[in-house]
Amino acid sequence: MEAQPSNFSFLANSSPQLAKLGALAERYFLNDPPGTLIKLRQFAEFTAKEIAAQHALLPAAAAGFDEVLRALKARSVLPQQAADYFHHLRQVGNRAAHEDQGTSHDALHALKIARAIGIWYHQTYEGAPKFKAGPFVPPSPPVDATEGLKAELAELRQAVQSSTDAEAKARLAAQQVEEDRARLAEQVASEAEQRAFWEQYAAETEKALRSAEKTLADTQAAAEQAEPKQLDLLAQLAARMAGEADVDEATTRVLIDEHLRGAGWEVDSTVMRHAAGARPQAGKAMAIAEWPTASGPVDYALFIDGKCVGVIEAKRQFKDVPGRLGQSKRYARGIRLTAEETVEGGPWPDGLDQFLVPFLFVTNGRPYVKQLASKSGIWFWDARTATPPRALSEWFSPRDLTEKLEQQVGPSLAKVAEHELGVSGLRPYQKHAVEAVQDAVAKGQDHILLAMATGTGKTRLAIALMYELLKTKRFRRILFLVDRTALGRQTLDAMSTTDTIGFLKFDEVFGVADLAKKFPEASDRV
Repeated sequence: MEAQPSNFSFLANSSPQLAKLGALAERYFLNDPPGTLIKLRQFAEFTAKEIAAQHALLPAAAAGFDEVLRALKARSVLPQQAADYFHHLRQVGNRAAHEDQGTSHDALHALKIARAIGIWYHQTYEGAPKFKAGPFVPPSPPVDATEGLKAELAELRQAVQSSTDAEAKARLAAQQVEEDRARLAEQVASEAEQRAFWEQYAAETEKALRSAEKTLADTQAAAEQAEPKQLDLLAQLAARMAGEADVDEATTRVLIDEHLRGAGWEVDSTVMRHAAGARPQAGKAMAIAEWPTASGPVDYALFIDGKCVGVIEAKRQFKDVPGRLGQSKRYARGIRLTAEETVEGGPWPDGLDQFLVPFLFVTNGRPYVKQLASKSGIWFWDARTATPPRALSEWFSPRDLTEKLEQQVGPSLAKVAEHELGVSGLRPYQKHAVEAVQDAVAKGQDHILLAMATGTGKTRLAIALMYELLKTKRFRRILFLVDRTALGRQTLDAMSTTDTIGFLKFDEVFGVADLAKKFPEASDRV
């Protein structure tokens, strides 16, 4: 008896241990989803160690998965999109190993993510940059498949049938034959033979994996002798190939769920859907999938304490992410909400449009890359203001959006000349500078330069400006960077209140110890 070809067979010649782990994971999908997740965690961990060794960054032969990923991140070797894939497999694998958690849905999405990692690794580190993988061939349905899972598997099979990839079609046909043979085998009581084979296959895979781990030191040693420029080129290739890595729509939603959950939202787009009965609840921050609007369901509606504060349109095929804000705006205009679900202060006008929710988001699930800003990241627009949309590197938390709702927006900031500044003793040109900055901020300007000569009071001006912006609730956090010279010490000495210490971040300027010494009651906020 031989193992059938799998979605990981392309790794068989160069990385047989990874190909075997992938094949085992697919086999366990039939009746042991946590087993699939555990094998895929092993797959991801060994792949990460191989990458670290090839960059001469492997902390130690016995280094843990977390430690390896931290080392790769610290040296900017692992592109963010690939890092998201690795972290997902680490997390679901940990839950499966320690808590025996994991559904068939989790296992299916993890298989697709692991295959994306395998393709990227093969292209980048195994000398096959032009390798093109065929469509993902869904494994045999598990014995307890739900109707939703059966529908997803059927959709994946249809994608294979519709493709021009002959090898994938052949594998799907062979798999269907194998499924028929398996059903017949059950009738003739050959299940024990199959179990014995896969147990032996698993034992051989573990042995091969341990043997392969012994070669990591050799790979590390060879990388240490390589020219730095060669390693830089390898990292550049990794970043380029990661940009081409892709998973399907359903799996993209799983990854977005994970990021939203990490930001503090209660979310699960497979079950927490409007059609399945999910509704906002008091005291909870929820991202409910497929909320109805006048022009079709929006991918997510964000609710805080029962009120809708935002909508998210998330599609993996978006190539121009900010260009799709129009679709998100359409949903925000026509979203179906009761009076109790609507945020106070709305609707918010923008020309002839009226928006029922204040915050709009669009994403294709790809991590933000400044050089590819329009093709990545999370694009955000505040319907309450006339400011242009901007890219975010991560999701806002429920607290972030709650505090944004409390901030003053609109023309009120432009009337700074009508009140006295809170910081006294400013010179006329300093007052003019504060008023000019506030006027620019009120108009949506996000890059402002103040050029001042030595001795003209830059430090006092900065403190006055921070005070005014915080007092008007235009911002809730201000990053104030100063140098290590006497000027920096003067800034610290000039601060006589802890009101703004929570908004200041002195990165490698004074250090936490210096701040804690001057402001002990605020040291927990530094």
